[in-house]
Amino acid sequence: MAEDRTADKIVLTPTKKGGRSTTLVMERMKKQADESQVIHVAGGNHKGIIINRNIPKDSAKSCGPADLQLQFKVFLQDVTKHERLLTQEQRILRFWYEDLSQAEQMISAHEFFKELVRPSEFPKDYVGFIKRIMKMMQQRYTSVQKIECEMTQLEGLVEPPLRGPGGKIQL
Repeated sequence: MAEDRTADKIVLTPTKKGGRSTTLVMERMKKQADESQVIHVAGGNHKGIIINRNIPKDSAKSCGPADLQLQFKVFLQDVTKHERLLTQEQRILRFWYEDLSQAEQMISAHEFFKELVRPSEFPKDYVGFIKRIMKMMQQRYTSVQKIECEMTQLEGLVEPPLRGPGGKIQL
């Protein structure tokens, strides 16, 4: 009988914060390893999500190389400045799995990505994006052991993409 992994803790640990880059690790655990590192334990609808203090990547435990990696770019707009120009950001998701064949890992990562970037539900900010990854790991993608999310703002501002009839982006 398969083990119910929805009761596992999903632990978020920032591992790198630089001028233009942030790296976060979200890992499935049976229990929180080091209570002194915890800054928030979620309750209610988000029970089982734990936020840790920043741990330098060099001191974070390693699970070896990632099983899979996905990369995509998004446009960010500073709505407080009401600017038309956008910042482009590259996001890399690295996946570690437990007990899945390579083919199953590829299917899982593909389905995870499709669900994460679904236009009708795509998070509008960093907190929503990270929370969505953690909730997806917790509720639906229980074979994912760990996800590392690296977000890097690219140089320069760019014009928004042109939209044609029906709101579709023109290439």
